[in-house]
Amino acid sequence: DDQVAKASAAHQAAAAATGPAQLQARASELATLELWGRAYQVLAPHIEQIKQAPRIATGFAELAFRAGYNEVARDVLSVSMAPAEVEKQFAEWATTMGWAE
Repeated sequence: DDQVAKASAAHQAAAAATGPAQLQARASELATLELWGRAYQVLAPHIEQIKQAPRIATGFAELAFRAGYNEVARDVLSVSMAPAEVEKQFAEWATTMGWAE
């Protein structure tokens, strides 16, 4: 299964990495397996640093959204987006996940 192979590669990357790269690889491994809540828990202790890193903030916000932490996702996105843009992004993610009607 392609999903398992991708998760395995991320697991191997996490084992070989240190610091933020290790955390990112571990979260990627879990997210690949659609374990959104577990992946979120890996990164959640670092929310303040993530907010200051625009390249990963949106990805983290999507992870938080998928894990059910909508307020966290909204807070992270609000650093770089207006409220209407945040709601539009939420609607797009909900459609992607098949949650939209």
